[in-house]
Amino acid sequence: MQRRIAITSVIFGLASGVTVLALAAAVHQDRDSQPPEEEGGAVMQADAPGAAHARLAQLAGEWSVASTFVMSGMEPMKQTADATIEAIHGGRFILERSRGESLEGGEETGLNLTGYNNATRAWEADWTHNLHTAILRLTSEPNQEPGAGTIRMTGSFLDPMSGAEETLTVTLEIADKDHFTYKLFGGEMGSEDAPVLTMHYTRK
Repeated sequence: MQRRIAITSVIFGLASGVTVLALAAAVHQDRDSQPPEEEGGAVMQADAPGAAHARLAQLAGEWSVASTFVMSGMEPMKQTADATIEAIHGGRFILERSRGESLEGGEETGLNLTGYNNATRAWEADWTHNLHTAILRLTSEPNQEPGAGTIRMTGSFLDPMSGAEETLTVTLEIADKDHFTYKLFGGEMGSEDAPVLTMHYTRK
């Protein structure tokens, strides 16, 4: 009796400048004992939204964002923005659109996608905005519990001026259904201990 491993592809789609990931798990099956309809049901169950996705989905709505940017040797700089968050793909991801004034005085817009990968049990996010051509891809360590606690993800990018690779750590702290905070640590202008950027979200 032979066993077959059915591995579905990772499908990459580009929508409005953000990579949307549709991730499917590898399914081990015995074709003599498991009908095709049961195989499909197992795949759907493995990729069904769970507690982690519900935790993110509660952030759907309209938000005011107050940001503080801190660079060594300079006074903190303040910034405000408006953000809209919606749950998409049946509650598997949240999509955030933000708009505000940049630190340089022009308009700054952002488009961020965040989710929880059931297969790796890791938080994942893609962040983009109109002042850079790069996508900041963030991921947590695997085997993360989906319940309460701070969500911590890391990602790297190339400094457009120096060409050096910089690493950022991003934390998401959800205080309640009406308040949450992002903090960014690291990079050339920050440190491992103090956030270079803090973004406080308050529901409108």
